Amino acid sequence: MPGTDEAAKAITAAAVDSFRDTPDPRLRGLLQGLVRHLHGYVRELRPTIQEWEYAVDYLTAVGHTCDPTRQEFILLSDVLGANPREVTADGPGRLLRAAWTGQPPTA
Repeated sequence: MPGTDEAAKAITAAAVDSFRDTPDPRLRGLLQGLVRHLHGYVRELRPTIQEWEYAVDYLTAVGHTCDPTRQEFILLSDVLGANPREVTADGPGRLLRAAWTGQPPTA
């Protein structure tokens, strides 16, 4: 399809730019990086609508199992090999506090 690559780049740029006013520079960078990586993942794997809906349903189901004392996204990140103790710059404390409190990570 002509122009598809340009359109995809424009969509990614707009999504990245939507976080430009995020006050915390680190959080802004994290969110913008997440958008770039997610868009690259989708462009690379080109999921069908059915696959996309399955992924959304899966994440929704994980979310429904969470409550104030049970944070299943932490377990999911472990299952996916993204354990905070292994992949974060400063270990689990900052990200786990953020996950449990619903507040953005602090410096």
